[in-house]
Order: sequence, then C-alpha cells, then structure tokens
Amino acid sequence: MKNKGFSPINMFRLLIVVAVVILSALVLFGNSTGLQKIQLNLANQMLLSILLTVNGIIGLRDSNKQKRAMAYTSLLVALFILGLTILTFIQISRNG
Repeated sequence: MKNKGFSPINMFRLLIVVAVVILSALVLFGNSTGLQKIQLNLANQMLLSILLTVNGIIGLRDSNKQKRAMAYTSLLVALFILGLTILTFIQISRNG
C-alpha cells in the first residue's frame, strides 16, 4: 500500500490549514485595528473557501456515493463563503 500522507495535495491542504490557524491567531491576539482584522478575516475566509473547494474536487473523484455527497456539500459551503466574502468586499469598498 502506497503511503499517501505526503502527497502534494495533502501538503497543500496542510499548508492552507496552517495558514488559517496563523491568521486566526493574528486576529485574536494581534494588536491590529478594526479594518486590519476585517481584512485578515476575509483572507481567512478565502483560504477556507479554497480548502473546501479542493476537498470537494477530490471527493467528486471518489466512487463512494456518501463521499461524493460530502464533496457536493463542501463545494456548496465554499460557494456560500465566497459569496459572503465578495459581499463584504463590496460593502467595505462602498464605505471606503
């Protein structure tokens, strides 16, 4: 059996998870202004959206029906997060 622990896609997913944790720590414990915290949260949302999209695409290739259903759910959640992020960007740009 081939060890899939260090495949490129798993390393990419691990990198995104680490980035999300670091950004969350910066938002929680950093001494940044309100706008900077909003920008960090938006970056965090984008990373989570990318992670869910990658997981969804990987899951769509699986032959198991339950895993494919979870993949569709991941893609829908990623689309929802992306929509919220875009709406927030628009709101910030209007308020300038």
